[in-house]
Amino acid sequence: MILLALDFTSASSYLALGPSVAFSEEIEVDLLLQPFRVLQLPPPTKIRNESVAERHQRIRAEYRSADLERYAEVQGIRLEIAPYGIDPTLAHGALLVANEHGVGIEFARRVFTSFWEGRLDIESSTEIRKVLEGLDVEFNPSMDLLHAQLDEVRSTLEEQEIYSVPTFLVEGERFIGRQHFPMIRSMLSVERRSPPT
Repeated sequence: MILLALDFTSASSYLALGPSVAFSEEIEVDLLLQPFRVLQLPPPTKIRNESVAERHQRIRAEYRSADLERYAEVQGIRLEIAPYGIDPTLAHGALLVANEHGVGIEFARRVFTSFWEGRLDIESSTEIRKVLEGLDVEFNPSMDLLHAQLDEVRSTLEEQEIYSVPTFLVEGERFIGRQHFPMIRSMLSVERRSPPT
């Protein structure tokens, strides 16, 4: 199984989902999506008399933003919103519910697409409930229960040294970013070829 830690407010997570699903289907390995919140901060802007360190930080952030836009264009993905200050707790909790009903991947597809196109308020229980209802899943969230479940998932992921998104966990090894598909493919191929003990 491939575990993918993601955050609905992370553009990198959104861009990783489609290729991850295609990759898991290609190599016939289950993909499990797990929510992991990472605070999204606006990129630094140019300031007067910025230091060398501040300039380097700004340039790196500008490059990352441009890189995301390039990859989004290739995938036909629209990144229409600024995700800063948005709390994904409801959507993350709903993902756990969707996983329990075997529709986690489709739920994530719908949420990512609608959210990043500016058509879904992921802080609204009514709107998140409608997404799940479209997948024949009931959702009557207790915030206390959601927080407890998400805290448990986060603790489990952090025990495996996952602190950012998107991060893949394969056979106990972490791979940060989707550029590691060739390595994951190689690892799983070796595992499949290994004779039983």
